[in-house]
Formats: sequence, C-alpha cells, structure tokens
Amino acid sequence: MYQLAEEPDLLKAVLPVLFLEPLAGHVIGSTNQPGHDFIFFNVIAAGPSSAGILNYLLAIFPFAFLVIYLLFRSGIKSRRSRIEMGRLMFEMNSRLHEQAKAEKAFSGEEQEYQLMLKRHPDLMIKTDPEGRFLSVSRTFCEMFGRKREELIGTMSYPEIHEEDRERSALQREALFNPPHTCRFEQRVRAKDGWRCISWSDVAELDARGNVRAVIGVGRDITELKEANEEMLLAKKAVDCAADLVFWIKPDGRFVYVNETSCLALGFTEEELLQKSISDIDQIYDISKFMELFRELKKRKNMLVESILKAKWGRQVPVEIKVNHVLFGDKEYMIAFARDITYRKKAAKELSRAFSEITHLKEQLEAENVVLKREIGSLGHRSIIGESTVMKRVMSQVTEVAGTNSTVLITGETGTGKELIARAIHEMSGRRDRPLVTVNCAAMPSTLIESELFGREKGAYTGAFTRQVGRFEIANGSTIFLDEIGELSLESQAKLLRIIQEGEFERLGSTKTIKVDTRIIAATNSDLEKAVEESRFRRDLFFRLNVFPIEVPPLRERRGDIPLLVWHFVFEFIERMGKSIESIPRPTMEKLQEYSWPGNVRELKNVIERGMIMTRSTTLRLTLPKARHVEEPNARTLDEALRNHILKVLEDTRWRIRGRNGAAEILDVNPSTLESRMNKLGIDKPAGKAR
Repeated sequence: MYQLAEEPDLLKAVLPVLFLEPLAGHVIGSTNQPGHDFIFFNVIAAGPSSAGILNYLLAIFPFAFLVIYLLFRSGIKSRRSRIEMGRLMFEMNSRLHEQAKAEKAFSGEEQEYQLMLKRHPDLMIKTDPEGRFLSVSRTFCEMFGRKREELIGTMSYPEIHEEDRERSALQREALFNPPHTCRFEQRVRAKDGWRCISWSDVAELDARGNVRAVIGVGRDITELKEANEEMLLAKKAVDCAADLVFWIKPDGRFVYVNETSCLALGFTEEELLQKSISDIDQIYDISKFMELFRELKKRKNMLVESILKAKWGRQVPVEIKVNHVLFGDKEYMIAFARDITYRKKAAKELSRAFSEITHLKEQLEAENVVLKREIGSLGHRSIIGESTVMKRVMSQVTEVAGTNSTVLITGETGTGKELIARAIHEMSGRRDRPLVTVNCAAMPSTLIESELFGREKGAYTGAFTRQVGRFEIANGSTIFLDEIGELSLESQAKLLRIIQEGEFERLGSTKTIKVDTRIIAATNSDLEKAVEESRFRRDLFFRLNVFPIEVPPLRERRGDIPLLVWHFVFEFIERMGKSIESIPRPTMEKLQEYSWPGNVRELKNVIERGMIMTRSTTLRLTLPKARHVEEPNARTLDEALRNHILKVLEDTRWRIRGRNGAAEILDVNPSTLESRMNKLGIDKPAGKAR
C-alpha cells in the first residue's frame, strides 16, 4: 500500500479539498502508525455554524470516499497523476464554494422578496404556468379576505366579472409568447364588492426559455375609474348644453370649447382651439377683449351681447354670461353664450305688431256702435259667440238636436252648459214640451231618488202624499240632469235602467212606468276618474257619453267677450232703466285680459256691479283682482274646482249667502255650494261669517 503521508504535494492538494479550507484550519493532527494503510484525521467541528459544516461534510463525503478509494485501489505511483488528481479535486472544491455563495445570495434575495410581499401597497402574486399560487402579498390577502395558507398551491383566484373573463384569459395566454408580458384591467369581486384592478404581468423563464412562473403586480384603480367617469360625465354634460361654452385665456386664446360651440359655428374643436376670441367675434377685437377682461376681474361676472362669425359666414347674435375664474395661479374667462337669433327676430316682429295695434285702436272704438246693434238683435237666451270654438260647439248642437241620442255636456262652472242643453231641446222635435231641469247636487241624496222617479203615499216616513217624479213629467220631452256626477250609486242604477229600457217604478210602488224621455246630462267633474275610483258606474258613463260636447271656458274664447259684455249691458239697461252708450277701450281690453275663473257667470256679475255703480252714459267697471287659473297645474277637474271655490271664498271673506256672497258670484244655490264644499274638503276658518 502507498503511504499517502510520504507525498506532501498530493497531501497539500487533497487535504484542502476534503477538510482544510471549509473548516478554516481546524485539522489539528495526523499520524502514520505501522501496519495501517491510510491516514486518520482528528477534526474538531467548530465554526460559525455546526449545521453548515455538517451539511458540507455530507455533501463531500461521497466524492472524498471515491477519490481515496481509487487512489489506494490503483496504487498510484506516478507523481504527475497524483498532481492532476489534486488539481481536479481543487477545482471541485471551488465549484462547491461558488454554489454555497450563490445559495447564500439567493437566501438574501428571498428574504427581501418576502419582505416586499408583506409591505408593498400593490397586489403581488406569483403563480405556476397552470395558475396555482406560489406566493401572494399581504395586500392581496387583505383585499379578498383570504389567508396566505389558504391560497398557496391552489387555483382559488377571486371571481372575475363575466364581461372581463374572456379578455383576461386571452391576456394570460399571451404571456406564453414573446415578449412574455402583458397589461390589462379586470373587475374582480373583493370582500367589499367589485373592484377594478390594473395588472402588469411578466413571465419568468427557465434556462430553456419555457415559462416556469408568472409574476403579477396589480393596482386597485376603482376610485380612479369612478373619478374618470365623473369627469367624462361632467364634460359630456357641458358638451350637450344648449349654450356655447368657452374657456378663454387673458390673451384671448381658447383653451376649451364645447361641442355646441363647434356645431353652432361650423368649426372643429381643433380649429377653434387654434383661434382667439377676436377671430370669431365681430364686436370684441383683442383691445376690447382686454378691456372687458380687466373690467371682469373687478366685477367677477357680467352679461354682454355680441355677434359671432360662423365658418360659413352666418352672423350669430348671442347673449354672453362671462365669469372670472382663478385656477391655481392662472386666470381664465368662462363664457356662456346663448344664441338669441329668434329673440331678436321676435322683438322685431313684436315692434311691427305693436305699431299695427296702435293703428287699430281707434278702429275698434268705431266698431262698438255696430256691435251694439248686432247684440240688440239677439234674443235673451241666445248663445253669444263668434269664436271658432263656439262655432264648433254650435255645429255639434245642430248635428245632435234632431236625434233622440243621449248627450253629455262637460265644462267648468259658469260656462253655460244649461244654455247648450236648452239650445239642443229648442232645436229638437220635443221643443213643444217644456225642458225639465234637475240639479242633482242641490238636493240631499235621501230625496234625489223620489224627486227623479216619484213616490207613493207612505213610501217612507214623511211621505204623506203621492208625488210624480221628474222623469214622468218629462215624458215626451227632454230632461236635463245637471251635476250628474253627484248621483248616488243606487240612483245611478235606476237611471241606467231608464236609459236602457225606458221604464222605472216609483218609490213604494211595484207598478212599472214606461216613459219616452230624452236625457241630456251635464257635469263639471271628471267622470272618467270617478269611474276609476268606483264612484260612478262605468256602464252608465258609456250610456251617457254617446255624444259628448265640451263647452270651452271664457279664457279660451276671449274674442267673444265684447259681444257678451254688450249683451249683458242691454239686459241690465232694461232692468235698471239706465242709458249706456259707450265702454272705454282700455276697460274692454282689461276685460279680455282677465282670466275669468268664474267664466261667463262671473263676467255677468261684474257687468251688473258696474251698471249699479255707473252714473253716466259711459260704463265704468271695477275688475276683480287677477287670479291665476290652475288649468295647466290642476291634475283633476275636482282640484281645479276646489281651487276656484277657495279663491272666490277668500275674495268674499268667506261670505257664502247674501248680496255679493260666494254663492251669488258663482251663481249657485248656497246649499249647493255648502254641499260641494263638504265634498271637496273645504272647511270654513274659525271666525269667518257664513
């Protein structure tokens, strides 16, 4: 056997490889005993880390054992071979040390990476190519309410919004192709709802260029997206505004224009932003604009008029509201320009019309005489009116008068519904018999049935005599049922039977009475609404509404007011014995301008009051205070009626009965008015007289 101790060069080569260098000089002795074929080393394992030395020994033991075994097995005697073997082992030692250093450096980088995962505010994840989590940041776990231990090794990715799933899958596939990076946005369900995340992903490649992991860094941009959407909405609102909006610098150059400005002036946004205010304004050149800007800084906002030049040469007159705005250390003028082309045109037309009105003033005064003569030829009960709407109503009256059809007349209080009913009757074949009139609202509900259909003696307590009903009286004639909407449901059923069968029974009698009576009904209520509220029978409404006639309010036929005024003047001349020869034109104009919530009835009362107060041949009138009629705002006829009654009551200080009371102004029976007030929920204030 070759004694290794006799070869110091080989010992120097082998010894560092096996022990000396990593143990930092802890080999303390060696002996060569007779009869032994190998060397014994006594090693004291001391150093920075016993575990590190142990790992090292375990790593080199197989190699050292193999080398020593080969040396003694082959009986190497060649000095050159021994030297080469030593050199080989020295190189192996160097590589092992480089690997140890690399592992130590990797361990430091791993610690830094884990620290970054804990502290970085963005979302950070690392997955394998199949999508299983390898590591996740603390921010990611907190956002989705999951623990790191629950995620690692799983594919438990948060729920992706259904609209983003396909796009997200395509982006992940792109990571497996050069350049192995991608950026995309996706909505995912977090623990507090949907969040929008912006991802930047990069693939980690192995030595062969294959993807071995995917690293993703995400940022929550939910609030940023919402802010951007709000900004876009605000810009869209300004772009859709009817006004032309400009942001202008102190030197007159534009920094912003809205879409309306581009459409109105015919320029693109880019073209306008290259211009200044003096390029499109015919009045404010750059010097006048500078002067306006200086004045605006003092007053903060102003209203001016100007003329803008459109691209195709059209001049656009505008009214401009300008405001001075400070934005940081910069100042701007914000201009809101409104096209007033049509307003200017209307002003010219109004001026021309005013001159025509002035020319016609005297002409109408002269026509008063002719008008007086025409009114004098009309009968007392004639329907006065030459307006288009009244001609249409009279045409309807003429068409239906010769038939026996049921007629439903609707219209506001005081429009003359009874006159229309009388005109129908007088033009019909039943005119030789009197028209029977019944006010359904003037009688208590307990008596209306006996009033309409009659009663037998003893039919109820207090019925001491037999009474013939109105339908029986109207046999062969016409019955006019005013305020038909006030009938009780029981009375409505009997009325429906009369319309359908032409028969009924008196109260307390079983004898059927047949009549031939034409029915004309009238109401100022909304019967269709009453039907919907089950206050009026639907079948009765359809039976009554065979031929509807709507009487227009006086405010819709103002041209008939002069005719009506002279008609009432002649009527009161005969009653009072006074002589009226003229009515001042301003008075007549005021009568035509008034809204007349009480319609023709209110006009008649005003003329009567004026006739009483006039002591000369020129009529002097005191007009009521202007009252707003709730015609566009009142949602139902009952609401409009309630508002009208309240206004009349306030004007009369809640006086209902007597001279100039509310009942007289409204031309209704005081009991009827009180009944209507109860129905409409009108309560008399404390301390007010009846």
